[in-house]
Amino acid sequence: MDVPSFVRLAREYQEELRHAIRYDELEVLWRKTNFPYRLTERDPFSQKYRDEVEHIYFELAGTKYETENEIISVYDGQGTLDGYPWNTGRLDVVSSELAKVCQAMSAIHAHRRGQLEIIEFGVGWGNLAVPLAKSGQAVTVVDINKGFLDRFKAICEREEIQNCTTLHCDFTSAAAKVANKYDVIIFQASFHHCIDFDRLLDLLVTRVLKSDGMILFISEPIFEDYPFPWGLRFCGESLWAIMQNKWIELGFSQDFFSRLMINKGLFLSKVAHVAGFTGLGWKAQRMGSEHIFNQWVLPLEYDQTFHPAGDEVGRFCRATSKIPGLIADSHYEYALEFYNFAPIPLSISVQSGVWRDELTVQSGVSANAVVPVGAEPVVICSATYVPDSLSGNGDKRELGISILRIGFQEDRGKNEGPIP
Repeated sequence: MDVPSFVRLAREYQEELRHAIRYDELEVLWRKTNFPYRLTERDPFSQKYRDEVEHIYFELAGTKYETENEIISVYDGQGTLDGYPWNTGRLDVVSSELAKVCQAMSAIHAHRRGQLEIIEFGVGWGNLAVPLAKSGQAVTVVDINKGFLDRFKAICEREEIQNCTTLHCDFTSAAAKVANKYDVIIFQASFHHCIDFDRLLDLLVTRVLKSDGMILFISEPIFEDYPFPWGLRFCGESLWAIMQNKWIELGFSQDFFSRLMINKGLFLSKVAHVAGFTGLGWKAQRMGSEHIFNQWVLPLEYDQTFHPAGDEVGRFCRATSKIPGLIADSHYEYALEFYNFAPIPLSISVQSGVWRDELTVQSGVSANAVVPVGAEPVVICSATYVPDSLSGNGDKRELGISILRIGFQEDRGKNEGPIP
């Protein structure tokens, strides 16, 4: 639907919300309401696009968005260990929140073991920060809501938890003024509250994230199928939060989110869900020396040029496959590791701008190529084979060479021919 129709339906929904008093009444309204709409602006990185999103927010909330709109009061000095989800009295809600903690902590453990310096943007009720601190990690928490920070400090004092720091400010201000760099940056259901997410990511990459660190996005609204790259969500609970609480409630398409990470020089991969409790999480790391190629969450226009496979066999190229270029002034080269799973040799060519190289990979053999990277995509053309026609295994796909791993290294400036 168009934006005016969306706003009209949302205002009618707001009238329904006025009559809901209990949590279960709100929950029923949240679940039954969904008003998908479409934005008119096409460039999701443009100021016009952001202006349109902020205008829709104004129409729904009745006020201009400011970061101060995120402030709510949650702490009255009593019951420091009581709070969401415990105050719901519902085991399903509590178990769902605990699952998010397990998902995040497992991802951190898989990234690196031992004591880490961790910063969480949007500590909220502290359901993740407190267990991390109790586990011996050095934890810094950021929140615009002083009540949440007071509550966190009271819990740490009561539990005799050390190595905890609080920052009372919005996300971009915190990222601009922190003195340390961190091993892990966490957003748990908080990144989507930042309208200035593009600038925030710039600050995180340049000032906050260690060279071998990672950014975790847990319980963030990132969807495979979404009607626009990013914008205000249209489900009942999000509309309630926008109209009643004046919060910003953004949603992102996976395609846009993966492009955004590439623009910031970050390698995006998925964090496994907790079945029945959580959706996927997301992990962003600097483009480093080596990554498993199949784990890279590629924008759709690139991902669909490959046959899906697995980490051990990589992604199989089609006759023509593409890997994203990087920003125009990038100083990286791609280091690609190919592997030929075919019972016959496969010839391939790799092209990046005016640079081109050709090679033949024998059966059961790996080969490496170092490719200069500019803003244009890297194009891989591969000879193909149909496994079923060669071995009768029933696989009728037309497969090319497989890419097992991809690395990112400093550009040595040899852009006029194949790199030896």
